[in-house]
Amino acid sequence: MEIQFNPSGVPPVGGPERTANRGPAPTNGDNAVFAKTETLPAALQQIPDVRPGVVDRARTLVASLYYPPPDAVDSLARLLAVHLPSQP
Repeated sequence: MEIQFNPSGVPPVGGPERTANRGPAPTNGDNAVFAKTETLPAALQQIPDVRPGVVDRARTLVASLYYPPPDAVDSLARLLAVHLPSQP
């Protein structure tokens, strides 16, 4: 499988109308209230910096002789060979 990366082939987003020419958005006088934003800092403080389950999984994968899988390494090597500039 070969992947062709072509950023110039991406069609432009949106139509011919440009948002910069519209002017400021109309306001209807609503004042939004976000009550839960006050509890966000406390909730973030309760999240642990390290997740033991994820660390254990990473240790298991690193210790495995089959990680990363050989086909993933081969695919990455092919992509690098195709896209890296050749050295003289």
